[in-house]
Amino acid sequence: MTVMWRSALVALAGCRSLLGFEEVRVGDSPADGAPPDVIDSAVADTPADMALVEQELILSAVADTWLNSNQPNQTHGSSFELQVDSGPAQSSLVRFDVTAIPTTATVTLAELTVTTSNDPGGACTVHRVLESWVEGEATHNDRAANTPWLAAGASPPSTASVPSGSLAPDSPNTPIIASLATASVQDWVTDPSTNFGLGIATVSSDTVRLRSRENVVMIQRPRLRVRFRP
Repeated sequence: MTVMWRSALVALAGCRSLLGFEEVRVGDSPADGAPPDVIDSAVADTPADMALVEQELILSAVADTWLNSNQPNQTHGSSFELQVDSGPAQSSLVRFDVTAIPTTATVTLAELTVTTSNDPGGACTVHRVLESWVEGEATHNDRAANTPWLAAGASPPSTASVPSGSLAPDSPNTPIIASLATASVQDWVTDPSTNFGLGIATVSSDTVRLRSRENVVMIQRPRLRVRFRP
């Protein structure tokens, strides 16, 4: 898993303010043995200068797949694309590991970024998934081998009926951002056992095609940006 850290130090002393950023890229695995690379950093003069500390974490997806009502028992966990459509019913799932964030942290911002493929399709909604699922086993009918969804295709109540955000793809091969309700990610941070990821759905019959985490271009893979106060 590749993550990127950024911390913002904001201090007020009379009419003086200090703003600094520290960004650290963490290797794909602890086994790489190399120290993190500090991309850019600025440090407050003294601890007394720091009135507020915020950190930012950018996470790559650890699992994703899409579900197809035309192939209700077919898995797509290794697909290079994620598809979303209303007819036939197709939805996509994506999950991120947020356990690098302290469980006592307060989430102040959450954004999902996905990249369109050659066919951007129509508008989508992003919903919190409420059941566990296995990337290589999830299908339209089942969330894991021989374990059905409460509602086929990860429809509510398998996902929250109220969206956490929305996506408006309008161009091919373009990143699009969904601002997410911070409460959804906050729950995952506070209690990681509730983190079943996000579902992407649409009422449009214009198929949405998105790059998956299997895409060879890392920057085009789904990612989650989280800003928080420790």
